Amino acid sequence: MRPTTLLFLLPALPFSGLLACAQEEPVKEEIAYPKLVLSDTNLEFGDVNPGESNQRSFTIANDGEMTMGIGSIEFSNGQPENFALTWDVLQQECAEVQDSGAVPGEGKTVDSGGSGGDDSTTPTDDSATSTDDSGGAVDPGVLFTIPAGCKQPVTVTFTPVDVGDIYGGLVIEAVQKELTEKQKTANELPEYLRDPYRWRQQLYLHGESAKELGIVVVRPRTVDFGNLNVGDTSGNTRQIGIANVGGGDVVLNGSELASTCDVAYEITYKPPVGRVLHSGETALIEVTYTPEDTDPAFCELHVFSDDINNPDIDVSIILFMSVNPSASSL
Repeated sequence: MRPTTLLFLLPALPFSGLLACAQEEPVKEEIAYPKLVLSDTNLEFGDVNPGESNQRSFTIANDGEMTMGIGSIEFSNGQPENFALTWDVLQQECAEVQDSGAVPGEGKTVDSGGSGGDDSTTPTDDSATSTDDSGGAVDPGVLFTIPAGCKQPVTVTFTPVDVGDIYGGLVIEAVQKELTEKQKTANELPEYLRDPYRWRQQLYLHGESAKELGIVVVRPRTVDFGNLNVGDTSGNTRQIGIANVGGGDVVLNGSELASTCDVAYEITYKPPVGRVLHSGETALIEVTYTPEDTDPAFCELHVFSDDINNPDIDVSIILFMSVNPSASSL
């Protein structure tokens, strides 16, 4: 009889009102959030010469059960002028075919551009908003979305402009679609969400550019032909040496006599334009003077290279004629 008594007393208990309220509350369903997973936490580019490039790729994966939005991929520290980013949402890879409502949706290539890495790499205005294949607009401030079970490849290009160890970092942030008040009241689920636990992750970048610079030295810087007689054909050639005393390569970009030089001077040998002098290597230039009169003759030789500190080195050339007694007596 005890169960019957409880059943009879239940309507008179104060808890009956609470029970009624509990029955009117909306049903709360468990949300299966997306899960942001990076394929790497560090990208090593190795030793790269200045002016050359090396590429590494990583993926941003969604290992959860709901579509995830990616709001930004930005450089965090280091020297972003040495790194650049590119990605193409059409290259997203999925473990299995997604529902029609879970397509990536952007369909455009996004390039960080040049050697930058600042905020300009992230589309932030309406003009930079991509569209999906169906013509729908992606929300401003969202780079792309990643459906559940898919991953987005991202390529980082390392083009060093500095020497030594070069560090950088990327910060990847997931975002959630903002709902309107009406959607919130209706308890609607956003089209895309963010990982609630690891929505902001970092990737570290490291490369080296250990190549030293080439340094051009030209010797002698003053060339004295001494005394020559009119008509002399011996002893009228001088050599000028070009040496690379730096630790890296240097490219010779030619040599020429100044327009003010005496016409009797000429370069009879010089290295070809584009010749590379490795560290410790040398080259020669030969300048010849053919006496035509007894006047002093002056000249200036210019040696060009890609030495960033000395791209144009000048050499002074002088000559004083003497009178050949035997020639003057004729």
